Amino acid sequence: MMLKLKCAILSLALTPLLAQATLFDFSYTFQSGYGDNRGVEPTLVQGSFIGEADGLYVKNLSDIKVTIQGRDFSNPLTSILYSPTSGTPWDTSSEGQISFDVNLNNFIFVDSAYASSGSYTNYFYITNFGDTTQRQASNDNGGYSYGFDHSSFLNSSWKLNVHEVPEPELLFLLLGGLATIGLRRSKIFTK
Repeated sequence: MMLKLKCAILSLALTPLLAQATLFDFSYTFQSGYGDNRGVEPTLVQGSFIGEADGLYVKNLSDIKVTIQGRDFSNPLTSILYSPTSGTPWDTSSEGQISFDVNLNNFIFVDSAYASSGSYTNYFYITNFGDTTQRQASNDNGGYSYGFDHSSFLNSSWKLNVHEVPEPELLFLLLGGLATIGLRRSKIFTK
């Protein structure tokens, strides 16, 4: 009886830890007529990242992957905050603001070398600041693709979906705990 109670307590204690690592996938379709320069419409940006949901926002991003028209962006990618009041439009010291609500986004997904080089050609951004709203993507890796929407012709096709995935370390912890309980129950470990 005591062993069952310990197992139940262990399961309840590990449940919130297993939910911390979350896989998100996203997509944005640029409005027809403002898209791919090779004549393929509409321009579709898709991708995924690992992060932590915090209300309407997602924080602590890692493993960012982006494609435009099915072509991969260069990796690794990073997320940078759009903050024109900081002196330059991109605040490389702050993580981008990613939200389930397209109108709360202020980010760029860009090659992580941007912070030191200051130039980029592979990027996807959604910014909302005052009356200025822009969504843009460009990728010259494996063929050129481009998409652009701004305040007067916005497409609100932003989709951000959540897929719970446990962190590998926590799975090993859980399996180790279950193995210990099994060994103890089989009386290999005795007092």
